[in-house]
Amino acid sequence: MNADKKEIVLNTSDEAAKPIIGISGWVDRHGRFWGTDERMARWSGATHIACELCGVPIEKTRLICGRCWAKRQAERYANMPKKEHAGEPLYSDTTGHYFWSVDELDEYCFDNETTPERLKLIICEPVYAKELNPGDIYADDLPEDGEIDDELEVAFIALNKAIRACKTPLSWIPGKYVAMFSNNPKGETT
Repeated sequence: MNADKKEIVLNTSDEAAKPIIGISGWVDRHGRFWGTDERMARWSGATHIACELCGVPIEKTRLICGRCWAKRQAERYANMPKKEHAGEPLYSDTTGHYFWSVDELDEYCFDNETTPERLKLIICEPVYAKELNPGDIYADDLPEDGEIDDELEVAFIALNKAIRACKTPLSWIPGKYVAMFSNNPKGETT
C-alpha cells in the first residue's frame, strides 16, 4: 500500500469485524462480556448485595445494612471513653445536631421531648488553622528546584506566626469522648 493513501474499511466490510466461535467467559445481565472476571460480571449485573455482617440484601452502593450500621455505631459509642463536659460544644451522635451551649441543649431537649442520654452526646474538639508551606502551595508553579522570592517567604513566616498565635478555632468536630454531666440543670447524668 502506498504510504500517502490512508486505508478505508467500511463497517459493512468483512475486514471490520468477524465472528469468533469458541470463546467462553462471563456475561452480565446487560450483555457485557467480562471474560474470565466472574466477580465483575456479577457486580455489574447485580442491583443488590448481601450485607457483610448479617447477609440481608442491600443496595450494592453500601457494604452493611442499616440495622448492622446502627448496631455498630451503638457499640462504638458505648465503648468510647467518658469525660466531664467543661463547656465545649457538643455533637449528638443520634441526630447529627451540634449544641453550642448547655442552654441550647436544654431547650432542644424540652422542645423535642428527649433527654441528653438519648442524644448520645460527644464532646467536640476544635479545628485550628494549619500553617502554610509556600513550597507545597506553589510546587506546581515553580520550576524544578525553584524557590519562592525572599519577600514572599518573609510574608509566609509572618502569616504562620499569626496562625500559631490564633487560639480561635475555625470549626469544631465530634471528638473521642462521651459527654458526662455531674451537674446539669435537669439533674440528669449521662
